[in-house]
Amino acid sequence: MVHPEFIVSFGHLQSVCRIVDQSTAPFPTAALLKTHPWNAQGFAPTELYRAVPYQSASVAEGFGYEDWHWNLEVMSRGVIHVTAPETAIFYRRKANSMLTEYAAAAVLIRPSQFFEDSGWMSQAGTA
Repeated sequence: MVHPEFIVSFGHLQSVCRIVDQSTAPFPTAALLKTHPWNAQGFAPTELYRAVPYQSASVAEGFGYEDWHWNLEVMSRGVIHVTAPETAIFYRRKANSMLTEYAAAAVLIRPSQFFEDSGWMSQAGTA
């Protein structure tokens, strides 16, 4: 899975984030319970998207962050997240967005096969 190296946010929230590249800086597995180091914008073979479709998410269901869940699901299949050097995506942040709605409702990511298979509990002290 290839992501841009940077996310440049503008609008209601202004920031620049560098995306974690697992090929050069592995991310502590246990930290994935509370943080999402990647975004939805990325490139992968069509077959991966067909094999691992996005799951629904809504405040009414109590689940959100469908890209977080999807990124974990593909990791459970051995996919690593890398970045394309010197690339950026520009992301307009609105005051009212799906992200702020999810945060306000304290939704959860769906249960993931990733946490069943990865041995994340043995790494809990490294987060």
